[in-house]
Amino acid sequence: MDNDYAGTNNFHVDIRNRWMNPGDITDIPRQDARFQIQQSSTSTRFLTKADYLALNNVRLGYTMPKDVVTKIGLTNMDFFLSGDNLALFSKRQGFNPSTSVTGGSSIYRYNPLSTIVLGINLNL
Repeated sequence: MDNDYAGTNNFHVDIRNRWMNPGDITDIPRQDARFQIQQSSTSTRFLTKADYLALNNVRLGYTMPKDVVTKIGLTNMDFFLSGDNLALFSKRQGFNPSTSVTGGSSIYRYNPLSTIVLGINLNL
């Protein structure tokens, strides 16, 4: 959460809870396009648990019984469903701790894509 101009940085969703009106109670300062130069300085307000649980790879498969497969002229038939980067559970919503060594975010840094593949292996 840099004190930068809107649209020039990938702000974390916490920026929605920033101070905006007198009486607001929050630990996130107002966004004011670089007028307060110390706003983003080192602070304990940026300390957050970086624990996360990720479901990175799952593969489910089924092999058809030999007696069924031989009746249609094959020696083997397998069906499978495979998925990569399916879920990420983290205290910081919208932030993937595995994409940055420093815990920071920057422009043009994206999470790994989720992929799902359905397939059939046939052996003659």
